[in-house]
Amino acid sequence: VPLLVDDHAARVAAADRCLDVRGTLAILVELHAAGTLDISVSLSRLSATNFRMTPALRDQVLKLASEAG
Repeated sequence: VPLLVDDHAARVAAADRCLDVRGTLAILVELHAAGTLDISVSLSRLSATNFRMTPALRDQVLKLASEAG
């Protein structure tokens, strides 16, 4: 079971403890690949919050999601 963590210090601490660490965007790509959600809609909703994501990162996530299914 992956641990959902976006904070850098928390990611480092979790990785040091050999936990399976994933960020929000990785989880969204996995859910898109499983057919659970639409990645474009999810990224648009996420962009309406205080979540920080560059346009280049958004493009990369969309590309990964399209390759994943």
